[in-house]
Amino acid sequence: MKSLPRKLLLLFGLIGMLTHPLTGQEIHIEEKFALVGFATLDGGTTGGQGGEIVTASTGYEIEEVIGEKQDGEYPDGLNIIVNGTISQDNTEESKISVKDLSDLSIIGQDSSGIFDGIGIKIWKASNIIIRNLTIHHVSEGEGDCVSIEGPADHIWVDHCTLYNDLDHDKDYYDGLLDAKRDCDYITISWNYLHHSYKTSLVGSSDDDVYNRRLNYHHNWIDTCNSRLPAYRFGHGHIFNNYYSRNIETGINARQGADLVIEKNYFENMLNPIGYWYSDSTGYWNLSDNLFVNCEGSQPTTSTTDYVPPYEYRAVLDSVENVKSTVMKYAGAGVISTTTATREEKPIFPTDFYISAAYPNPFNPVTTIDYHLPGDSPVQISVTSIRGEVIHAAQINGTNETRHFTFDGAQLSSGIYFVRFEAANYQTTRKIILVK
Repeated sequence: MKSLPRKLLLLFGLIGMLTHPLTGQEIHIEEKFALVGFATLDGGTTGGQGGEIVTASTGYEIEEVIGEKQDGEYPDGLNIIVNGTISQDNTEESKISVKDLSDLSIIGQDSSGIFDGIGIKIWKASNIIIRNLTIHHVSEGEGDCVSIEGPADHIWVDHCTLYNDLDHDKDYYDGLLDAKRDCDYITISWNYLHHSYKTSLVGSSDDDVYNRRLNYHHNWIDTCNSRLPAYRFGHGHIFNNYYSRNIETGINARQGADLVIEKNYFENMLNPIGYWYSDSTGYWNLSDNLFVNCEGSQPTTSTTDYVPPYEYRAVLDSVENVKSTVMKYAGAGVISTTTATREEKPIFPTDFYISAAYPNPFNPVTTIDYHLPGDSPVQISVTSIRGEVIHAAQINGTNETRHFTFDGAQLSSGIYFVRFEAANYQTTRKIILVK
């Protein structure tokens, strides 16, 4: 198999800026699409980053290079760029099996990576990335567009388009994206899932008791029957998704699943959030979800205080903007291959990072996230527009994200400045107190 020249992969295939709807801060599009969530924990998920880059246009070619990876080739990682339509006609097996390996990415070439009638199964695998693929009408193999079955961990499924149809009966196809048994540390982001009876199942039965950890964010889930997802056991975080025109049930928290459901936009939905079809309920921590023309179960009271153990506010959108943002940027063909295969930027870089204040204007409390470079101390000061020092402190830096919270309850309305200084870096954020 021939590799693409590495220099080609250093080019930025997607450039531009977005304005963060909560903070007003300009952010790079590629940072908006960077990995966030459970897949960043416990060592993170990098896929084939830093390894060989190989193109494939048939299932035979994908199977061949995966076999080489299983045999010990590509020890530094492998990126398979799919440029063509993968079907049962050009694949030996009934599915693309990602098994007994780690450090692999399968990424579509712009809009040309298509799986027609055949899906991908990830099992006995670790550190796997699936991006920018269109997978549809899967009736062979597992019957899923993407199937994750443990033991499997650190999986990222991003910017894919997955769909079947509603023309057949409910059991003709299986799920669009399922996670079963002991799989863990999974992020499902910026995908377009549509026209399916069985959408996304987490846990295959009421006896599938593993403590899975998955998060779903910025996905567009449209014209589906149920399982949005159906989540048994474990912990989950579901935020900034746009749900539209489902048929039966939406997010189904079952069998003790502990879910954070935050800033999702539900429109023309029946039963957006609830508990169905199991002996015992799951639990939900609800925050600022929007229901537009919905009927049935629409709870607004939380039944758990679970919070996700990672930072994600840099990509969190206001619920009013979720529909337009997700419809514009979810699904395959949005990111380019060069963006998807280059080294991913973390949401918070390893050097100095300062977010915009949120909220801003504020009353009476606002917060600024900052990331410190190693052991470098940081000076934080707050001054009035006249230069009066309101607050001053020195903090010993560690390589982690922290939050500076400023309380203006005792101050008058007006403009204030928060200044951060560390090593040779300094920056100022303007905050506006309105009472």
